[in-house]
Amino acid sequence: MMWYWYREREEGEICLLRIFGDCSEVVLPDWIEGKPVTQIGDYCFSDRETCTGREEWLRMAQGDSGTAFSGDPDSFRRAYESGAMVPLCGGNITRVVLPAAVRKIGQLCFYQCRNLKELSIGPGECEIGSDAFMNCRKFHKVVLRAKADQRTALRQILMQRTGEMDAWFTNAAIHFPEFSETYDLIGPAHIFELNIKGEGFRARQCFEGEVFQFERYDSIFAQARETEPEVTLCKMAAFRLRYPAGLREKFYRAYAGYLLEHIGAFCDELIRLKDLTLLEGLGEQGLLGEEQQMICVEKMLQAKWVQGTRMLLAWKKEWNQKNESGESEECR
Repeated sequence: MMWYWYREREEGEICLLRIFGDCSEVVLPDWIEGKPVTQIGDYCFSDRETCTGREEWLRMAQGDSGTAFSGDPDSFRRAYESGAMVPLCGGNITRVVLPAAVRKIGQLCFYQCRNLKELSIGPGECEIGSDAFMNCRKFHKVVLRAKADQRTALRQILMQRTGEMDAWFTNAAIHFPEFSETYDLIGPAHIFELNIKGEGFRARQCFEGEVFQFERYDSIFAQARETEPEVTLCKMAAFRLRYPAGLREKFYRAYAGYLLEHIGAFCDELIRLKDLTLLEGLGEQGLLGEEQQMICVEKMLQAKWVQGTRMLLAWKKEWNQKNESGESEECR
């Protein structure tokens, strides 16, 4: 059960101002008192206190299953004072699922959310306030509950993130490398030159309005091979191959060729992250041959990751059985 401090807007819509609960993963309601939640207020999840008064325009609701209803302030006060719930903000949150109808995220909304890793957001354009993700150093994953050919908030989110970001659509997955910006003084009148390093900047330009463009992104891979580190290139390839929506044959061959050639480096990164999701998907598609599978098993054994080794060996058997069955069907 969570509590929500909110304001009702003149349009009959809801703006969330603060959330209270006892868990680090926050799933916000789509509706409060039958009204859609369309805005997340300034500083809503930041560790800065924003809702301290008893102003009449502040209301409280409680709920836990997509909708919320007006709650008793005294019940909230007792739960809060007993320590049964805390403000879900700052370092207290790791994952946030936004309502489907959200069209605005306020400025500094997630300021100092140093443990935030994942944000889930629905389809449609969404205005992102300035510095909304300032000091969210672990924030690297955006889940878009939309297809890649739909308008989403991804471009606006990426505009505020220079670190690497992974975007998961319902039918595609994209890895955006990190990039850096520096300014050099080139004149006495405080004239500066902007220097950008990293293909992550170019990858973030692969949009037509608010719609992601696959071919623009795929076209930068050849140039990225000249500048980006091995692990970054493996991620770019693996994400596109996992859900190859809109992937042309020539780009498929380029991605697959590079990933299979550098499978050891890719596996090292997955071991570091303790996440084999991508490897499982690639194996299911038959992209990993016996040689690549054995390289990954050896890497797991060297790293002494027992759980990962067991999972990989189980998958390896399933992959090979599936591939053998497929070959038999093709022969018949």
